Amino acid sequence: MGTSAGHYLAIGMDVGSTTVKAVVVNPANREILWSDYQRHHTKQPEYVLEMLEAMMAAARQFFDGGT
Repeated sequence: MGTSAGHYLAIGMDVGSTTVKAVVVNPANREILWSDYQRHHTKQPEYVLEMLEAMMAAARQFFDGGT
C-alpha cells in the first residue's frame, strides 16, 4: 500500500484451520500499527473481511494522522 509521498505499510494475514491472525507494520521502523488474533469458528470469510476492514482503518489512520 503506498501514497504519492512514497509511504508504505506491510500487511500480513494467516488464515488457519481455527484462527485468523493479521498485522499492519510500518516497514520504515518496524512499528506494529495494528494486530489481531481471533478464532473464526469455521467462518473464515467473515472474519477475514472484518480484519481487512480493520487493517484499512489502521492504514487510513497512519496516512491521515501521520504516525
